[in-house]
Amino acid sequence: MQVISLQDDGMGTATMDYTALEMDVALGETVIGGRRLNGWVWCSSVAADREGWVPEENLQVMNG
Repeated sequence: MQVISLQDDGMGTATMDYTALEMDVALGETVIGGRRLNGWVWCSSVAADREGWVPEENLQVMNG
């Protein structure tokens, strides 16, 4: 689902809350991923009280 729904008259309507906040991450840092949108994942840092969008291509799924 996209954040903006375009109408026939060229106007748009927000379909959900959104922030463009990106989160800097360090190599090897552990994050918890949530919502995915257009190649980005909303993540929360495990070690610090911060969250934001991280490019999906920079993430690797951990096992166990």
